[in-house]
Amino acid sequence: MTPTLGQPTTLERILESLGPLVTTRHHIDGKQIEIRSVNSPADAGPDQVAFVTQAKYLEKALTGTASALCFPESARTLVLQRLDGSTSRPFFFSHEPELAMRQTLQTFFQTTPYVNLDIDADPKLGGIHPTSIVHPTAKLGTGIRLGPYCVISSGVTIEDSVVIGAHTVIESHSKIGARSVLHPFVYVGPRCDIGVDCEINPHTTIGKEGFGYAHDKKNNHYRIPHTGRVIVGDRVHMGSSVNVDRGTFADTEIRSGAILDNRIQISHNAVIGENAVITAGFVVAGSTKIGRNFLTGGNTSVTGHIELCDNVNLAALSVVRKSITKPGAYGGNPLLPMRDYIRFTSALLKLPELFKKLRRGENDEAVNAKGSEEVS
Repeated sequence: MTPTLGQPTTLERILESLGPLVTTRHHIDGKQIEIRSVNSPADAGPDQVAFVTQAKYLEKALTGTASALCFPESARTLVLQRLDGSTSRPFFFSHEPELAMRQTLQTFFQTTPYVNLDIDADPKLGGIHPTSIVHPTAKLGTGIRLGPYCVISSGVTIEDSVVIGAHTVIESHSKIGARSVLHPFVYVGPRCDIGVDCEINPHTTIGKEGFGYAHDKKNNHYRIPHTGRVIVGDRVHMGSSVNVDRGTFADTEIRSGAILDNRIQISHNAVIGENAVITAGFVVAGSTKIGRNFLTGGNTSVTGHIELCDNVNLAALSVVRKSITKPGAYGGNPLLPMRDYIRFTSALLKLPELFKKLRRGENDEAVNAKGSEEVS
């Protein structure tokens, strides 16, 4: 039987829950070792388990005081040389130690997403806080939780086990898929569709009108109504202060498996492909299509009306001005293939010294020329 979340458990139960993620175990069988939490290799102490996810943490784990350790299979030879014959401390190996760490945390100690709505205990209200506003035409599934002062508009569909935090607004005829979590102060515009198992963090806006205006000869600006939607796939994670504009006519799409960090702008009619990893400060202009498995460093910008093929990686602070048709890594402004970008930045660092050498050469030539004149 699994203990209550956040309560102590045993190492044996953790290993059972990890299943095939654990390849081999050492000094563990038959021991009832209590584990109270997960911690980093450097800080883990008694009653804690540490997962070594990177080689740089290996030495700290070996010399630390954690009750149990998980090591990557790639470090097996070194670990066995250091530990197997000289300690009785339990340890085990995994091909995916980071995934094993995540599963241990999620199963025993701290779920994500974490939402504490402090729902009123009145059984007649179920999981709906008495201050929330729900339109009579809204369709609510089973096991949902609505926090204080949230607003559910007409024709909205909320599927089973959805959690919606305080002061969140869902506009008319939108749909929230099963088991999705919308944290406090999220806004979802009309007719948007959010898939299952999504998480939307505070102050994120999905489905506002995009930045589209008509202009006259006197430089007056007139907003163009946006009739498109925002479609969010399944298992999409959005951080705080993400803005996704609705399409002008076609839909803006964030496809399944994408994860978005904080402070991101997705403009109208843009498409973000499956399993994208987008870090903070990313901006993409309208009508650009980005393929599967896109990965970008922070504060990158992509112009509008272009296409990026599948499996494109961008270095931080890059600027994309035209379509990318070949998978690979790129960086810089102007954008270059990664090998050329590294060479370019390396050359830039050498320019000051090169200029000094050129000036010295010019001075030497001038001195020589002057000396020649005096001799003649």
